Amino acid sequence: LKEMDWRIYNEWGNEIFHAITQGEGWDGKYQGKYQPAARYVYTLAGTTYSGDQIDIKGNVTIIR
Repeated sequence: LKEMDWRIYNEWGNEIFHAITQGEGWDGKYQGKYQPAARYVYTLAGTTYSGDQIDIKGNVTIIR
């Protein structure tokens, strides 16, 4: 992706992760603490190198 905006939210809608480069990944922590087993919502918006706009939403589940 040429440009990206990736965000992860907890069950209360609080943003717990934000990245603007592909080299950044979420390690399951927020403020240095591992987050509990739960479902988290993510959004990914960006532009590809060919100029296409992407807007993806979904969820990821942490299982411990």
